[in-house]
Amino acid sequence: MVAIEKGMIALYMGIFGNIALFVIKFAIGIFSGSIALTNDAFHSLSDFLATVVVLLGYKTSLKPADASHPYGHYKAEPLVGLGVALSLVGMSVFLAYNAILNISREIEPKNIALLAVLISIVVKECMARYAFSVERELRSPAIEATAYDHRSDALSSVVAFFGILAAKFGLSFLDPVAGFIIAMMICYYGFKVGKKNVDMLMDKSLEDGLLREIGERAMEVPGVLGIHRVRSRQMGGKAVLDMHIDVDPNISVIRAHEISHAVQKSLEELDWVRSVLVHVCPYGVKIGKED
Repeated sequence: MVAIEKGMIALYMGIFGNIALFVIKFAIGIFSGSIALTNDAFHSLSDFLATVVVLLGYKTSLKPADASHPYGHYKAEPLVGLGVALSLVGMSVFLAYNAILNISREIEPKNIALLAVLISIVVKECMARYAFSVERELRSPAIEATAYDHRSDALSSVVAFFGILAAKFGLSFLDPVAGFIIAMMICYYGFKVGKKNVDMLMDKSLEDGLLREIGERAMEVPGVLGIHRVRSRQMGGKAVLDMHIDVDPNISVIRAHEISHAVQKSLEELDWVRSVLVHVCPYGVKIGKED
């Protein structure tokens, strides 16, 4: 199966899975009187809406470059990823407020609430694992955001389970407490996903370890005497690089071009590199402040 098709499957799975879980958890949450389960249901609803947005962004990112977007549409992914993060934070505020309002309410959730939560835990964890496996293959920030969305829902369902269970044994205040904890977990994942996608939108450089690997690989190319001004940014889950290489100032332009092309080809063989721009400089010769 083509990797891109796996990404589409992961997103459609999230859409249909989340709406089904919302209906089940919301209906049972109202019927059983569980604040934790009702909060968990709204988490699934936010997941559904977020995944729809992610799907639209993911499809947009796959569009080829055109005259108006010569570098492609890859930034659509971190853009929708940031949207998912903001929706998570917003939902967490609403759920925390709802939990606080009901902290003194005496409730005894029905047994069916526990069953609904167990179903949610299993389904959402399976969805999260599949999405993470696809993300590792595609390096897609949008699908990664969706995977974290699923994982946060699974973990929040675990908290909801223990909150409902405690309420069954007379500790009814723990059900809304569990609802509040769920809200804080959702908020944490929102900030975590948001930071990563903001970094991509702001063209944050790659980690030092990856930059060292780039430099070492470039220096292995015959004819490269030095490298400098290595810059990087992420686009659609992969790196875009530009760098200066130093070559013998006495070689021909054709030979210098061959060396730069060899560096470009070597670096673009890395599965996490999208494209490389190489500028050739004469070794030991100062021409302008940048060289």
